Amino acid sequence: MGFPLSILYLRLIICLQLMANVVLWWNVVCNLENDDAQMGSTCHSNVSGVTYHVDAMGNISAVVPRLPSLNLFYHLRNHAEVASFQTVQRVFSARGYQRTEDMNSTSILWTHTYPYQVDPQSRPLHEMVLAMNPEQTINHFPGMEPIFNKQFFSTSMKSKYIPKTFLLPNQKREFLQEMNNTGETRLWMKKNFNHRGNVLKEAKDHDLNQKSLIQQFIGNQFTVAGHAIQIGVRVILTSVEPMRAYIFHDVSNRVANKPFYPINIKDNQTYLTDGEFRDEVYLSLYSLPETKTYMKTHGYSRWVAVKTYARKQGLDASKVMPQLLEAVRGVLLNLRPRLVRQYKQYFKDRAQRERSNLLEFSRWDFIVDEDLNAYLLEANLSPELHTRNPMSNIAIARALYNLMELTRQSNDARVRDGNVNILRGVCYEQRCQHCKDKECQLCAQCLSSSDKTILKTTFAEHINRKGYLRTYPEPMTQEEASLPYNTSTDNDVNSWSKIDILNREWLRLKCIHDYYWCN
Repeated sequence: MGFPLSILYLRLIICLQLMANVVLWWNVVCNLENDDAQMGSTCHSNVSGVTYHVDAMGNISAVVPRLPSLNLFYHLRNHAEVASFQTVQRVFSARGYQRTEDMNSTSILWTHTYPYQVDPQSRPLHEMVLAMNPEQTINHFPGMEPIFNKQFFSTSMKSKYIPKTFLLPNQKREFLQEMNNTGETRLWMKKNFNHRGNVLKEAKDHDLNQKSLIQQFIGNQFTVAGHAIQIGVRVILTSVEPMRAYIFHDVSNRVANKPFYPINIKDNQTYLTDGEFRDEVYLSLYSLPETKTYMKTHGYSRWVAVKTYARKQGLDASKVMPQLLEAVRGVLLNLRPRLVRQYKQYFKDRAQRERSNLLEFSRWDFIVDEDLNAYLLEANLSPELHTRNPMSNIAIARALYNLMELTRQSNDARVRDGNVNILRGVCYEQRCQHCKDKECQLCAQCLSSSDKTILKTTFAEHINRKGYLRTYPEPMTQEEASLPYNTSTDNDVNSWSKIDILNREWLRLKCIHDYYWCN
């Protein structure tokens, strides 16, 4: 006896409903995130972080990805260095990373030691880096040596933000001329080549025949409740070709333990010397009544508390951040030819360069004078990431977490071609069919696959940057964006690569359509 017709209809309706639910579920999970997802294809869900596969019959299988591994390579030279890596490990572990010593399974190599120097101490690390796959990430770029070389950094960068610096005895004549112009009693900082032990003296008391690096001391420093402060800026470099760099908006502050005035050259607790990290030299902003109220009552960060204090003194605190952005950008642009050259030496194959995952997490130290003019003292490629100050450690962890988001070291949105296409009327004109016209370079039909990959990365970094501000390509207003880059007047245009020009032009056009992309 056959089934009643009504039962067959009911079963058919149930089957059709189940198939509809499968399709609907597939659409909810994947199609809203990826317009290209279809039945019989694979899709990665950004909601769950899981990769799903749906076959032609609508059967769904989930592939839970292997947890990425974090390989921390370091030398146990001192407690501070070990503590720094413990901070990194805690932040990455909170995002699901596991520590491993197996280089074959690691996805990120984080090292305090600069890995591109070939010396007995770092040779094992250097060989390890050369053997890494392009998909593996390392926290250093080749070619960054001048940043931590005080002599080169202070005398060769040609930045208006770096105080006047002389290498003795080579520049003895130039220093004597400067001393004649500014006086024998002007204060100059003798900078130790090995990062510690800076000494403040009057010009006449320096030994001009001894090898040393002496730098102009800023005597009219901005103070908080009479105490000198130093600004530490976290800088992220994510690419050199095209160049992309950012700074973390919540800068750190160190406060001298004793009042700045009157200046006592024999007591370094009254002023701040770059490179000093001894706890007894510094106060916490929380210990100063003038800033404690802002932090405790209003919940301000240290930097916002300092800016609020400056405004109470009648100063325009908004002028500081643009100077920090410009100073960092200027140094990186000065260094860019070397960075690109070294980068291509290590990654000779173009495909490797396009797939390589490098980043540079550094700290740049500034001071500001009483008019809030910024001065760049030094940059540290491997800054200490752990202090005895709990608030400092929270700020460092926040910067590292935001770094993970910025560089996509977490479940990241899959960027589609439509996200990087620029809607321009010219793209539909006959002259853009063969892509020879300069105005057509960003039309969808004129972009190569490698161009799209780079623009997708720029797109992803911008939407994932969280607390990071873009320093290069330089921020702009919509009014500035409405004017194309003038290749006849821009000073650094001769050093731009094709993809760098393309990347900057893409951001300019995005800015015109939406202010969100301007900075």
